[in-house]
Amino acid sequence: MSAQAPGASASVSSGPIYTPSHVDEISLKLLSAAAIIDLIYTLEISGGIDSLCEQSLATSLGQALDQIVESRELLLDIETKGIAGAAIMSVAKEARHER
Repeated sequence: MSAQAPGASASVSSGPIYTPSHVDEISLKLLSAAAIIDLIYTLEISGGIDSLCEQSLATSLGQALDQIVESRELLLDIETKGIAGAAIMSVAKEARHER
């Protein structure tokens, strides 16, 4: 019989249940941000960026950054709950492959 440190739990934690909805939400946010950035880049390359007013451009970039920050927060939340990063990377690779 082994001794246990005070306050230590005797049960083994299996970690949180993997939830595809988290990955779906992160994927959607990152795809949305990528679409906004891609549109702005395409407008710049094609010479059509002048058709956007400065406020529209700033708003679009702000939305893209918000999506990226929210995705990062979700990833950090998932990491702290013990969901494997490999599963997230696998889904991200699939999403890139589908594009």
